[in-house]
Amino acid sequence: MQAVRQDPLLGSSETFNSFLRRAQQETQQVPTEEVSLEVLLSNGQKVLVTVLTSDQTEDVLEAVAAKLDLPDDLIGYFSLFLVREKEDGAFSFVRKLQEFELPYVSVTSLRSQEYKIVLRKSYWDSAYDDDVMENRVGLNLLYAQTVSDIEHGWILVTKEQHRQLKSLQ
Repeated sequence: MQAVRQDPLLGSSETFNSFLRRAQQETQQVPTEEVSLEVLLSNGQKVLVTVLTSDQTEDVLEAVAAKLDLPDDLIGYFSLFLVREKEDGAFSFVRKLQEFELPYVSVTSLRSQEYKIVLRKSYWDSAYDDDVMENRVGLNLLYAQTVSDIEHGWILVTKEQHRQLKSLQ
C-alpha cells in the first residue's frame, strides 16, 4: 500500500487518500468523535488540541499551529512525527506522519504510552530558516529544536557555539 501511495498520480488523489483514511479508521474500529490529542514540542512542552478522530495529519498540524499562533504561511515548514519515548526520557524517531494518516488513530493504535506525536521542522535547506525566524513563534520553535538536538548529540557544536546559543536564550 505504501508503494502504491508513492505513485504521484495516486498519491495526490483525494479519492485514494480518503480510502486510506477510512481503512485506517475502520481497521482500528475508532468511531468519529471529538478528542483531545497531545502534541509535544522539541523542548518537551505539551500542546493539547481538540480534534476529530477522523482528522488527517494536515488538520492536526493546523490545529497545533493555531494553538501556538504560528502563521498559516509557516505551517508548511513543520510536520508531525511519531516518536517513541525511552525510559530515560529521550526520543527515537519512528517516522514522519503521512498526509493521509489519522494521527489520533496512529498513536492510539500502538496501545502504548511511550509513543508520542512531536512537532518539528521538516526541511533540510537552512535557507528556509530566514523565513521561519522572522516570526517569534517560528523562531522559538527552531530554537527549542536546536537546543534539544544539541542535548541529544544529534548536532555537534563547539564550546563557543554552545556559549553563543546560551546567550541567545
